[in-house]
Amino acid sequence: MGTCVYVRRADLPGDEFWTVTTLRDAAYKEARRLVSRPCPFSPPAMHVPNELLSKIAACLPLRDRCQAVYTSRQWRNAFLTTPFVWDHLEILFFTKNRDGYRNWVALMQLLLKRNAGRPLTLDFEVFPTPTTRPSRAALERVYDLIALHMPHMKSLSLAISSAHDLPIFDVHAPILETLRVKIGGIEDDEHMPVTLFGGIAPRLSTLYLRCIDLPRDPCPALRSVENLLFHDQNEITDAFVFDVATGFPSLTTLTVTTDDGFAADGLGSPVFSRTRNVVSLRLNSRRDADRSPHVMRSSTSDFD
Repeated sequence: MGTCVYVRRADLPGDEFWTVTTLRDAAYKEARRLVSRPCPFSPPAMHVPNELLSKIAACLPLRDRCQAVYTSRQWRNAFLTTPFVWDHLEILFFTKNRDGYRNWVALMQLLLKRNAGRPLTLDFEVFPTPTTRPSRAALERVYDLIALHMPHMKSLSLAISSAHDLPIFDVHAPILETLRVKIGGIEDDEHMPVTLFGGIAPRLSTLYLRCIDLPRDPCPALRSVENLLFHDQNEITDAFVFDVATGFPSLTTLTVTTDDGFAADGLGSPVFSRTRNVVSLRLNSRRDADRSPHVMRSSTSDFD
Protein backbone atom coordinates (compact mmCIF):
# COMPACT_ATOMS: atom_id res chain seq x y z
CA MET A 1 0.00 0.00 0.00
CA GLY A 2 1.17 3.58 -0.72
CA THR A 3 0.16 7.16 -0.07
CA CYS A 4 -1.02 9.41 -2.86
CA VAL A 5 -0.18 13.10 -2.35
CA TYR A 6 -1.82 15.69 -4.57
CA VAL A 7 0.27 18.86 -5.07
CA ARG A 8 -1.22 21.92 -6.65
CA ARG A 9 1.15 24.13 -8.65
CA ALA A 10 -0.04 27.24 -6.84
CA ASP A 11 1.17 25.78 -3.51
CA LEU A 12 4.84 25.63 -4.55
CA PRO A 13 7.26 27.88 -6.36
CA GLY A 14 8.15 26.78 -9.88
CA ASP A 15 11.46 25.04 -9.18
CA GLU A 16 10.14 23.16 -6.19
CA PHE A 17 7.08 22.00 -8.13
CA TRP A 18 9.20 20.46 -10.90
CA THR A 19 11.39 18.75 -8.28
CA VAL A 20 8.37 17.05 -6.68
CA THR A 21 7.03 16.01 -10.10
CA THR A 22 10.37 14.50 -11.08
CA LEU A 23 10.58 12.53 -7.85
CA ARG A 24 7.04 11.25 -8.32
CA ASP A 25 7.72 10.05 -11.87
CA ALA A 26 10.92 8.36 -10.76
CA ALA A 27 9.06 6.58 -7.97
CA TYR A 28 6.41 5.28 -10.41
CA LYS A 29 9.09 4.04 -12.80
CA GLU A 30 10.93 2.19 -10.02
CA ALA A 31 7.66 0.65 -8.80
CA ARG A 32 6.87 -0.67 -12.29
CA ARG A 33 10.36 -2.17 -12.55
CA LEU A 34 10.04 -3.99 -9.25
CA VAL A 35 6.61 -5.37 -10.11
CA SER A 36 7.70 -6.63 -13.53
CA ARG A 37 10.67 -8.69 -12.31
CA PRO A 38 10.26 -12.05 -10.48
CA CYS A 39 9.97 -11.74 -6.75
CA PRO A 40 12.94 -13.34 -4.98
CA PHE A 41 10.60 -14.60 -2.28
CA SER A 42 8.09 -16.28 -4.61
CA PRO A 43 7.48 -20.04 -4.09
CA PRO A 44 10.16 -22.22 -5.73
CA ALA A 45 7.48 -24.15 -7.64
CA MET A 46 6.74 -21.01 -9.64
CA HIS A 47 10.17 -21.31 -11.28
CA VAL A 48 10.02 -25.08 -12.01
CA PRO A 49 9.92 -25.90 -15.75
CA ASN A 50 6.63 -27.28 -17.04
CA GLU A 51 8.24 -30.56 -18.08
CA LEU A 52 9.50 -31.24 -14.56
CA LEU A 53 6.18 -30.19 -13.05
CA SER A 54 4.39 -32.68 -15.29
CA LYS A 55 6.70 -35.53 -14.29
CA ILE A 56 6.06 -34.77 -10.63
CA ALA A 57 2.32 -34.61 -11.20
CA ALA A 58 2.34 -38.00 -12.95
CA CYS A 59 3.46 -39.57 -9.64
CA LEU A 60 0.55 -38.11 -7.67
CA PRO A 61 -2.78 -39.85 -7.03
CA LEU A 62 -5.48 -38.88 -9.50
CA ARG A 63 -7.36 -36.79 -6.94
CA ASP A 64 -4.26 -34.70 -6.18
CA ARG A 65 -3.56 -34.22 -9.89
CA CYS A 66 -7.06 -32.89 -10.46
CA GLN A 67 -6.78 -30.51 -7.51
CA ALA A 68 -3.35 -29.30 -8.60
CA VAL A 69 -4.84 -28.10 -11.89
CA TYR A 70 -6.51 -25.28 -9.95
CA THR A 71 -3.35 -24.19 -8.11
CA SER A 72 -2.10 -21.73 -10.70
CA ARG A 73 -2.23 -20.94 -14.39
CA GLN A 74 1.24 -22.40 -14.88
CA TRP A 75 0.28 -25.71 -13.29
CA ARG A 76 -3.00 -25.85 -15.18
CA ASN A 77 -1.27 -25.27 -18.49
CA ALA A 78 1.48 -27.80 -17.68
CA PHE A 79 -0.85 -30.60 -16.58
CA LEU A 80 -3.63 -30.22 -19.13
CA THR A 81 -1.31 -30.03 -22.12
CA THR A 82 0.88 -33.02 -21.14
CA PRO A 83 -0.80 -36.37 -21.93
CA PHE A 84 1.57 -38.58 -19.91
CA VAL A 85 0.30 -36.95 -16.70
CA TRP A 86 -2.89 -38.94 -17.32
CA ASP A 87 -1.27 -42.30 -18.17
CA HIS A 88 -2.40 -43.83 -14.86
CA LEU A 89 -5.99 -43.28 -13.76
CA GLU A 90 -7.38 -44.62 -10.47
CA ILE A 91 -11.15 -44.23 -10.46
CA LEU A 92 -13.41 -45.17 -7.55
CA PHE A 93 -16.96 -45.10 -8.88
CA PHE A 94 -18.72 -43.77 -5.80
CA THR A 95 -21.24 -41.10 -4.94
CA LYS A 96 -23.60 -40.28 -2.09
CA ASN A 97 -26.26 -39.28 -4.58
CA ARG A 98 -27.68 -41.78 -7.06
CA ASP A 99 -27.96 -39.07 -9.74
CA GLY A 100 -24.30 -38.23 -9.25
CA TYR A 101 -23.23 -41.27 -11.28
CA ARG A 102 -24.14 -39.41 -14.44
CA ASN A 103 -21.46 -36.86 -13.63
CA TRP A 104 -18.88 -39.63 -13.37
CA VAL A 105 -19.43 -40.56 -17.01
CA ALA A 106 -18.60 -37.03 -18.14
CA LEU A 107 -15.56 -36.96 -15.85
CA MET A 108 -14.21 -40.22 -17.25
CA GLN A 109 -14.68 -38.95 -20.79
CA LEU A 110 -12.60 -35.90 -19.94
CA LEU A 111 -9.82 -37.88 -18.22
CA LEU A 112 -9.53 -40.40 -21.04
CA LYS A 113 -9.45 -37.58 -23.55
CA ARG A 114 -6.52 -35.99 -21.68
CA ASN A 115 -4.61 -39.28 -22.06
CA ALA A 116 -4.63 -38.71 -25.84
CA GLY A 117 -4.30 -42.37 -26.78
CA ARG A 118 -1.07 -43.08 -24.88
CA PRO A 119 -0.53 -46.52 -23.21
CA LEU A 120 -3.02 -46.41 -20.35
CA THR A 121 -3.11 -47.95 -16.87
CA LEU A 122 -6.65 -47.91 -15.51
CA ASP A 123 -7.75 -48.98 -12.01
CA PHE A 124 -11.54 -48.94 -11.91
CA GLU A 125 -13.62 -49.87 -8.87
CA VAL A 126 -17.34 -49.65 -8.28
CA PHE A 127 -18.09 -48.91 -4.62
CA PRO A 128 -21.86 -49.09 -4.16
CA THR A 129 -23.56 -48.36 -0.87
CA PRO A 130 -26.87 -49.85 0.30
CA THR A 131 -28.67 -46.62 -0.62
CA THR A 132 -26.75 -45.45 -3.70
CA ARG A 133 -26.12 -48.30 -6.11
CA PRO A 134 -25.23 -47.09 -9.60
CA SER A 135 -27.89 -47.54 -12.20
CA ARG A 136 -27.32 -50.21 -14.83
CA ALA A 137 -27.51 -47.56 -17.55
CA ALA A 138 -24.72 -45.50 -15.94
CA LEU A 139 -22.48 -48.54 -15.58
CA GLU A 140 -23.10 -49.63 -19.16
CA ARG A 141 -22.03 -46.21 -20.41
CA VAL A 142 -18.84 -46.40 -18.35
CA TYR A 143 -18.05 -49.93 -19.54
CA ASP A 144 -18.64 -48.91 -23.14
CA LEU A 145 -16.32 -45.96 -22.64
CA ILE A 146 -13.56 -48.19 -21.25
CA ALA A 147 -14.06 -50.63 -24.13
CA LEU A 148 -13.38 -47.83 -26.62
CA HIS A 149 -9.93 -47.37 -25.06
CA MET A 150 -8.93 -51.04 -24.88
CA PRO A 151 -6.71 -50.77 -28.00
CA HIS A 152 -4.23 -48.63 -26.00
CA MET A 153 -4.83 -50.20 -22.56
CA LYS A 154 -1.57 -51.43 -21.01
CA SER A 155 -2.88 -52.47 -17.59
CA LEU A 156 -6.48 -52.89 -16.47
CA SER A 157 -7.78 -53.50 -12.95
CA LEU A 158 -11.51 -54.05 -12.39
CA ALA A 159 -13.26 -54.37 -9.02
CA ILE A 160 -16.91 -54.81 -9.96
CA SER A 161 -20.02 -56.69 -8.84
CA SER A 162 -20.39 -58.86 -11.95
CA ALA A 163 -18.54 -59.62 -15.17
CA HIS A 164 -21.52 -60.99 -17.10
CA ASP A 165 -21.86 -59.53 -20.62
CA LEU A 166 -19.06 -57.06 -20.00
CA PRO A 167 -18.32 -55.19 -23.26
CA ILE A 168 -14.74 -54.60 -22.13
CA PHE A 169 -14.02 -58.31 -22.62
CA ASP A 170 -15.31 -58.31 -26.20
CA VAL A 171 -12.69 -55.89 -27.58
CA HIS A 172 -9.17 -56.74 -28.77
CA ALA A 173 -6.40 -55.82 -26.31
CA PRO A 174 -3.24 -55.66 -28.45
CA ILE A 175 -0.91 -54.07 -25.85
CA LEU A 176 -2.51 -55.25 -22.58
CA GLU A 177 0.12 -56.72 -20.25
CA THR A 178 -1.67 -57.02 -16.89
CA LEU A 179 -5.31 -57.83 -16.12
CA ARG A 180 -6.86 -57.83 -12.64
CA VAL A 181 -10.47 -58.84 -12.07
CA LYS A 182 -12.12 -58.83 -8.66
CA ILE A 183 -15.78 -59.73 -8.33
CA GLY A 184 -17.65 -58.54 -5.27
CA GLY A 185 -21.14 -59.77 -6.11
CA ILE A 186 -23.14 -62.63 -4.62
CA GLU A 187 -23.11 -64.89 -7.68
CA ASP A 188 -21.05 -68.04 -7.15
CA ASP A 189 -20.77 -69.31 -10.71
CA GLU A 190 -19.02 -66.60 -12.66
CA HIS A 191 -16.35 -67.57 -15.15
CA MET A 192 -14.01 -65.57 -17.33
CA PRO A 193 -15.36 -65.72 -20.88
CA VAL A 194 -13.79 -68.15 -23.33
CA THR A 195 -13.97 -65.41 -25.96
CA LEU A 196 -12.01 -62.95 -23.80
CA PHE A 197 -10.75 -60.00 -25.89
CA GLY A 198 -11.84 -61.83 -29.02
CA GLY A 199 -8.82 -64.06 -28.54
CA ILE A 200 -6.44 -61.12 -29.18
CA ALA A 201 -4.17 -60.23 -26.25
CA PRO A 202 -0.65 -61.18 -27.42
CA ARG A 203 1.19 -59.31 -24.62
CA LEU A 204 -0.93 -60.42 -21.69
CA SER A 205 1.55 -61.93 -19.21
CA THR A 206 0.04 -61.40 -15.74
CA LEU A 207 -3.48 -62.33 -14.65
CA TYR A 208 -5.05 -61.72 -11.23
CA LEU A 209 -8.44 -63.34 -10.60
CA ARG A 210 -10.35 -62.96 -7.35
CA CYS A 211 -13.72 -64.65 -6.78
CA ILE A 212 -14.18 -65.40 -10.47
CA ASP A 213 -13.40 -68.78 -12.01
CA LEU A 214 -11.20 -69.65 -14.96
CA PRO A 215 -12.83 -70.03 -18.38
CA ARG A 216 -14.78 -73.26 -18.86
CA ASP A 217 -12.66 -74.08 -21.93
CA PRO A 218 -9.18 -73.02 -23.06
CA CYS A 219 -9.13 -69.31 -23.90
CA PRO A 220 -6.84 -68.15 -26.75
CA ALA A 221 -6.26 -64.76 -25.08
CA LEU A 222 -4.71 -66.46 -22.01
CA ARG A 223 -2.17 -68.64 -23.80
CA SER A 224 0.58 -66.04 -23.26
CA VAL A 225 -0.04 -65.66 -19.49
CA GLU A 226 3.11 -66.42 -17.48
CA ASN A 227 1.97 -65.34 -13.99
CA LEU A 228 -1.40 -66.42 -12.60
CA LEU A 229 -2.63 -65.30 -9.18
CA PHE A 230 -5.95 -66.89 -8.27
CA HIS A 231 -8.12 -66.52 -5.16
CA ASP A 232 -11.39 -68.30 -4.47
CA GLN A 233 -13.65 -68.39 -1.45
CA ASN A 234 -14.52 -72.01 -2.15
CA GLU A 235 -12.47 -75.19 -2.02
CA ILE A 236 -9.89 -75.70 -4.76
CA THR A 237 -10.49 -78.98 -6.59
CA ASP A 238 -8.74 -81.05 -9.23
CA ALA A 239 -10.94 -79.39 -11.85
CA PHE A 240 -8.97 -76.19 -11.26
CA VAL A 241 -5.69 -78.05 -11.78
CA PHE A 242 -6.96 -79.44 -15.07
CA ASP A 243 -8.10 -75.99 -16.23
CA VAL A 244 -4.67 -74.54 -15.44
CA ALA A 245 -2.88 -77.40 -17.18
CA THR A 246 -4.89 -77.11 -20.38
CA GLY A 247 -5.50 -73.37 -20.54
CA PHE A 248 -2.13 -71.83 -19.64
CA PRO A 249 0.68 -73.38 -21.71
CA SER A 250 3.08 -70.47 -21.02
CA LEU A 251 2.55 -70.42 -17.24
CA THR A 252 5.69 -70.20 -15.06
CA THR A 253 4.37 -68.84 -11.74
CA LEU A 254 1.15 -69.95 -10.05
CA THR A 255 -0.16 -68.46 -6.79
CA VAL A 256 -3.37 -69.93 -5.36
CA THR A 257 -5.19 -68.76 -2.23
CA THR A 258 -8.50 -69.98 -0.87
CA ASP A 259 -10.76 -69.42 2.10
CA ASP A 260 -11.90 -73.06 2.23
CA GLY A 261 -8.84 -75.24 1.72
CA PHE A 262 -7.64 -77.58 -1.01
CA ALA A 263 -9.08 -80.86 -2.20
CA ALA A 264 -6.82 -81.05 -5.25
CA ASP A 265 -4.16 -83.75 -5.11
CA GLY A 266 -2.58 -82.48 -8.32
CA LEU A 267 -1.42 -79.16 -6.89
CA GLY A 268 1.48 -80.69 -4.99
CA SER A 269 3.21 -82.21 -8.00
CA PRO A 270 3.17 -81.76 -11.78
CA VAL A 271 0.81 -84.65 -12.51
CA PHE A 272 -0.06 -83.11 -15.86
CA SER A 273 2.77 -83.01 -18.35
CA ARG A 274 1.75 -79.55 -19.52
CA THR A 275 2.36 -78.05 -16.08
CA ARG A 276 6.04 -78.99 -15.92
CA ASN A 277 6.97 -75.50 -17.08
CA VAL A 278 5.61 -74.08 -13.78
CA VAL A 279 8.75 -73.24 -11.81
CA SER A 280 7.09 -71.58 -8.82
CA LEU A 281 3.99 -72.74 -6.94
CA ARG A 282 2.61 -70.94 -3.87
CA LEU A 283 -0.44 -72.21 -2.00
CA ASN A 284 -2.14 -70.56 0.94
CA SER A 285 -5.37 -71.26 2.79
CA ARG A 286 -7.13 -69.35 5.54
CA ARG A 287 -8.75 -72.52 6.79
CA ASP A 288 -7.22 -74.32 9.76
CA ALA A 289 -4.59 -76.84 8.63
CA ASP A 290 -6.04 -79.53 10.94
CA ARG A 291 -9.29 -79.45 9.00
CA SER A 292 -7.57 -79.55 5.63
CA PRO A 293 -4.85 -82.21 5.41
CA HIS A 294 -4.00 -81.35 1.80
CA VAL A 295 -3.13 -77.72 2.51
CA MET A 296 0.40 -76.52 1.76
CA ARG A 297 0.53 -73.32 3.78
CA SER A 298 2.54 -70.55 2.08
CA SER A 299 4.77 -73.13 0.50
CA THR A 300 6.90 -72.90 -2.62
CA SER A 301 7.72 -75.83 -4.88
CA ASP A 302 10.25 -75.79 -7.68
CA PHE A 303 9.45 -78.01 -10.62
CA ASP A 304 12.17 -79.45 -12.87
